[in-house]
Order: sequence, then C-alpha cells, then structure tokens
Amino acid sequence: MPNPIEAAARATPAPLARKVRGLSDRAIAWIFVAPTIFLLLAINIFPLIWTIRLSFTNYAANRPNREVEWVGLRNYERILTDEGTWANMQTTAHFLVWTIVLQVSCR
Repeated sequence: MPNPIEAAARATPAPLARKVRGLSDRAIAWIFVAPTIFLLLAINIFPLIWTIRLSFTNYAANRPNREVEWVGLRNYERILTDEGTWANMQTTAHFLVWTIVLQVSCR
C-alpha cells in the first residue's frame, strides 16, 4: 500500500512543488500568520481608528440621516468641562484605588 504522503507529493504539479520547496521557513511562517494579522486589523484596529475619527464629528447613531459635520475638539472640550464627568471619574478612581489596596493587602 503506497504511503499517502508520497502519493500526495507525486500528485502535486511540478511547478507548484518547486515553489513550495523553494519557500523559506520565514515565508511559510508569514503565510500562516498573515490571515491572523489581517483579521486583527479588520476587527480591532479599523473600528478603533474609525471611532476616533467619528469623535471629531457631530455623528449621532440615533440620527442616521443627519449630515455629519467636522466639529474638531469641541466634543472633548464639552466632556472635559462637564462637572458630572469629573464626578464620575472621581468615583471610578476611588473604586479603583480601594480595590487595588484590598487586593494587595489581602495576599
């Protein structure tokens, strides 16, 4: 009974077999890693960049037909000058500090 690996090697067309044999380990590694990198870019990096871009506009998801205009840093200025935002940040900071203190001291 013939070995399946040898049978597959014989069935591979000669030009393709030469190309596969000529690939370095680095090239083969990139062939395996490239789809993961592309998926990472498509699923994580693109939405992050798109969100940052939208943060400089007046885009509102609940008003899809409204024209989107560039507002620059106005959104950030509004958030950073809002007292409610700073109160929420202070509450979060207290929670963070006390959580870390309790976790470190209980070891």
